[in-house]
Amino acid sequence: MHVLAKTPGSGDIITVLYRKGERIFGIVCLVASLGFMFTIITPLEDREDNFGTVAGVILVVTPALWLLIAVLMARVVIRTDGIYVRNWFFSWWITWTAIDELDVDDHLVVVLSNGFRIYPSVGGGSVASALRGNRHLRGLRDQIEQARREATSGMEPVAYQRRRFGIWRFILIYAIFIGLAALVRL
Repeated sequence: MHVLAKTPGSGDIITVLYRKGERIFGIVCLVASLGFMFTIITPLEDREDNFGTVAGVILVVTPALWLLIAVLMARVVIRTDGIYVRNWFFSWWITWTAIDELDVDDHLVVVLSNGFRIYPSVGGGSVASALRGNRHLRGLRDQIEQARREATSGMEPVAYQRRRFGIWRFILIYAIFIGLAALVRL
């Protein structure tokens, strides 16, 4: 069972789809960036301790951490009453009745009954995927289609979008590292 806070929908979660390579790369980069940040905030004996420089470096590295976390948040949650598509900066809740078709070309595309097209970042295309005939993307489409066929949702067609820039996350990351840098200098 996946614990997904603030995920719309009341139906049971069938599965959660992630982009594995992007997720692993994001986690590795996040760990490396956090290691770099902790190295920067720790005062050393052989260098002059200038808090202003440390605050500046933290300010420069914080956007990278913020973007990595945004990349790691990308997913598609398949529920019995619809799907939740979470991209880097936007999210959509779509009931099954609002989906007209699922298409795979170079990307996985969710086509709504009003003609609007949603491109989940989980289903993004790549050269490697294209060379293999987009098998992975077709597999994602098939998983979503199977859940759609089995859905018992009689909900009216609903599709809404939310912006999720994570500005508070950015401020929180910066505040935590500035606080840690100040704390180790007491």
